[in-house]
Amino acid sequence: MTAQQIFFFGILVFAIIGLQRGWRRELISLVFAMIGAFLLIPGNGTFQLFLARLLGAIGVLISGSQPAPPGPLPSWAALAAFAVVLGLGYYVSTKAFPKPATPAERIIGVVPAIITGAIVLDYLFQYFTNVTGSPTVNLSLPTPDPTSFVPILFVIALVSVVVALITSRMRKTPAKK
Repeated sequence: MTAQQIFFFGILVFAIIGLQRGWRRELISLVFAMIGAFLLIPGNGTFQLFLARLLGAIGVLISGSQPAPPGPLPSWAALAAFAVVLGLGYYVSTKAFPKPATPAERIIGVVPAIITGAIVLDYLFQYFTNVTGSPTVNLSLPTPDPTSFVPILFVIALVSVVVALITSRMRKTPAKK
């Protein structure tokens, strides 16, 4: 399988999940995926900086001295932390919102699910290639360019919104007495 085939298969899986969960739940999951990808992206020191500042503040409050900054986060730990953040997002969204009641809510759920899938798959592709471009795990897959998929994702989102609007306008005729 090529990287593009894997990407589209992953997007299809996320779209089906979004269709089942609805747009409210998927929107919360999207926020958690964005936060996790931003903080834990390989080669980026955002989480390291956050962790160093947090430990420094705790050290100053407790002992009055600042501890040494932590070492670099292993790549497997970043992947595990990303999985925990995604799982937490799915758990919170399930507890915060009920199941979707209308077909329109389900169909619109495809849009944030596709975006979440693109973020997760991009994170995984970046995880499997380090900063220098050589793979950390030898899969021999070229990293796809997410910008080339924007028109396709836009068309899918547009079709989903149109179908959701059509289904929300359709009303059942009341039963005659």
